[in-house]
Amino acid sequence: MATSKEPGTDPYASEPIDRDYFLQKPKPLPSDPHLRSLVSQVQKDGFVVIPNAFSAADALAAKAEVDRLHGTAPRTGRDAFDGFQTNRIFALLAKTRAFDKFCLLPTVTALNQFFLGDDHLIYIMETITIQPGERAQVLHHDDAVSHLPRPRPPLTAATMIVLDDYTARNGATRVIPGSHLWDSERLGEESEAVPVVCPRGSVIYFLGTTWHSGGANRSESPRYAATIQYCRPFIRPLENLMLSVDPRRVLSGEIPRPIVDMMGYRSAVPFVGYGECFPPCLSALGLRVLWVISGETRLTDSCSGRSQSPQSKPATDPVASGAGSVRLAHFCKGGGGKGEQGPSQVVVVSKGSRAFLRCGCMGGGRGWACGDSRLVILGKHKGFNRLALPHLPRLRLLNSVRQKTASSP
Repeated sequence: MATSKEPGTDPYASEPIDRDYFLQKPKPLPSDPHLRSLVSQVQKDGFVVIPNAFSAADALAAKAEVDRLHGTAPRTGRDAFDGFQTNRIFALLAKTRAFDKFCLLPTVTALNQFFLGDDHLIYIMETITIQPGERAQVLHHDDAVSHLPRPRPPLTAATMIVLDDYTARNGATRVIPGSHLWDSERLGEESEAVPVVCPRGSVIYFLGTTWHSGGANRSESPRYAATIQYCRPFIRPLENLMLSVDPRRVLSGEIPRPIVDMMGYRSAVPFVGYGECFPPCLSALGLRVLWVISGETRLTDSCSGRSQSPQSKPATDPVASGAGSVRLAHFCKGGGGKGEQGPSQVVVVSKGSRAFLRCGCMGGGRGWACGDSRLVILGKHKGFNRLALPHLPRLRLLNSVRQKTASSP
């Protein structure tokens, strides 16, 4: 006859439930008086205007960059929602660094952290230039794509970066105050929409549950603006930044790290966005290794001094081919041998070969192809060491490599 055991003594029992994780408490209002007033305004009306968020010089520089990217034949909208007399530039992070600063406005970041959480992502980022004669956009709310019942907390939030003075005549964004609290059955009416009149340098922040739209431009001049929208980390962004932005721009350090995190190269707590059990930025590093070895770079085995040429045609893309030669800590086609790191600029690690993780050789028996293994990279080449090292302490097999590379500049 089985005997009962005292509670908590079963060695096969699960870990206790994390009550704080499952029973989320309402967030307290921020302690900073100014930020608390902004949060309270958003909670009441669904939007708020942040004045003097950036300078007039920043606005004029952004407008000049919009004109440069538009060229001589700006693209107009595909349908009435995009606007047949409205010009948009998509994939901004792939085309220019002029709008990076607008992704990192401290007040916007603080509002996002309150309404969307610390690990929020970029949902979409584009410029919107409404030309004279454009009609008003149809009223909508950005979270409608989810078709989840309302009222509820927002899944997304948006900013309008006001590059021209917003007036009632030139196409100022229209909102319906308080509409973020409506249920699913109530729809926005034109008579309820109010233009958000504000000066250049302002930012309009509104929730994804707030009804809004672009206004009609009845003036004689185009209205310049940009929109950067954000979402919770478990929501699929509207703009697929993994496709629209070349990962080499990310891994080289060209794009600021906080923006890289919001593009999805950071795992959200506890593990949203992982790639083969690795944080996304570490998993993506393998793609860059393949680009380096497929370029015109010659790879040197620091143990034998022999040069190994990649078995591929030289790349013409200067980003793909890398800068200068790349030296390896150790290179071998088999699975044995040990090598010292020495003056190497790059340490290549194969996630598919335990032998390499232990002793520092490629393994796999197929040279640079390394079977079907995905590759990651550590060391001093470009920004890789900075990106990879913060995620390594939990990877015990990589500890020896981490300790060697951690002191590299």
